[in-house]
Amino acid sequence: MIRDDAVLTTEPLRYADEFVRHKMLDILGDLSLLGRPLAGHVVALLPSHTANIALGRKIAAQMDGLLAAVRAFSPPPPPRTPRRPPPPP
Repeated sequence: MIRDDAVLTTEPLRYADEFVRHKMLDILGDLSLLGRPLAGHVVALLPSHTANIALGRKIAAQMDGLLAAVRAFSPPPPPRTPRRPPPPP
């Protein structure tokens, strides 16, 4: 954890870019909550969980809108045939 210019941990960093790696994993983890594959290029300036989740919600809304449009122009599904009850024993 960082506060102002001080690192508030006694453990040494494992990597020189550990903070960047952590932020990248935060973004990937937050966007994985979409529950769908996502192919894209993410550029983040001052990312946070709040901003990441807001981005995920916008992506989900766009994906839902696309699915609704596809369903609107798709042919209707075939009618369901009623199931017959099993024969008596």
